[in-house]
Amino acid sequence: MEQNNKHSQICSVSYLPISNATIDNYPGLDYIHVSGNWINIDNSSVEFSEDQKNINDFFFVELKVVITDFTSDTSYINVPIIIRINYTNNQSKILGTYNTPIYLSLLKSGNPSTKTLNYKGTQPEAAKILRL
Repeated sequence: MEQNNKHSQICSVSYLPISNATIDNYPGLDYIHVSGNWINIDNSSVEFSEDQKNINDFFFVELKVVITDFTSDTSYINVPIIIRINYTNNQSKILGTYNTPIYLSLLKSGNPSTKTLNYKGTQPEAAKILRL
């Protein structure tokens, strides 16, 4: 993030099935154009990290989303999607593309029960800034 955006926080997360997305992506650019009907994921917390060990390596990406609406549709589990992470500074970042979609898994645990959406994997580029 830019210097003036260091203190922004994730405020929401949504997804878009690859089959319903129009994606205009050019490798090497730090932004991406995506259109479609984004579906919000109601959550109580989100953790996102990406790390690149060496300049020519892929980015290791981790995403954890704790779900708050246990009755919500989970048809997006283990299907190709892209993720939109919205920040408090009005910036959005996109995880995934046609060639490298995101596949979320669902973990149920604890008492009281919690549900956590997880993604751990590699991506050829860092999450890109969404340009509308």
